[in-house]
Amino acid sequence: MILGTSRELAVLAACKPYALVRGAHGAAAGARVLVPLEGGSNPDTQIAHGRFVSVSDEIDDAAALWLPPVAAALAIWEALGLELGEAAVVTGGHALSALVGKAALWHGATPVVQVGGEPLEGAEHVSLTDADAAAAQVRALTASSPGYAAVDLSGSAATIETLLATLPRWGRLHLVGDTMGFGIDFYNDMHRRGATITGGIFEPAVLLDRSAASTRLLARAARLMTRDDVQRITGTSQSDPAHA
Repeated sequence: MILGTSRELAVLAACKPYALVRGAHGAAAGARVLVPLEGGSNPDTQIAHGRFVSVSDEIDDAAALWLPPVAAALAIWEALGLELGEAAVVTGGHALSALVGKAALWHGATPVVQVGGEPLEGAEHVSLTDADAAAAQVRALTASSPGYAAVDLSGSAATIETLLATLPRWGRLHLVGDTMGFGIDFYNDMHRRGATITGGIFEPAVLLDRSAASTRLLARAARLMTRDDVQRITGTSQSDPAHA
């Protein structure tokens, strides 16, 4: 029986779908599992091939559907090697920007700077109204940090070019949005600064591959689902009668 799918979460509309299933063939009796639904495949088929993740009974159905995106937000900063006390910069304009920004705070980044979008609790906010002024403000906020890591979820060429202007020596930039073509001066923007630019995807369903890394991230996500700030972002407050 399908208890819910990621299609119910508007923020994941552009991502590969997955489902929360109970009583599927191949899983433990009565167990709830998260299963990818690539190509409209039957959950039983995916489970038979070992493509599922069991969900603890302590997590309700609504919260369970949020486990992959919370884990994916954690994975982004792990990919960048974000260290305690480093500056983390994340762009707004994406449905999950707030979640990724929060994940930087959980990693112990300081400061966390959100560029564009809506202000995020616990983070500095920089408006993109004036690109040059925005870049200068980010540089000022992060100047004393021992390291710098930035994530772009917007895909906007103008926003990425603004981030490039903020990269300090040895800065890291990770592009995970639907990235447009953008201008870059390789020598000045990267080589002289020793900066690193990498690309990836924000695809929560990938975390259902049962690898050791994914299992660890999903376990962390499960623990985080009890936090008030996570429940506010995801709308999964356990005290809400709708999720009782």
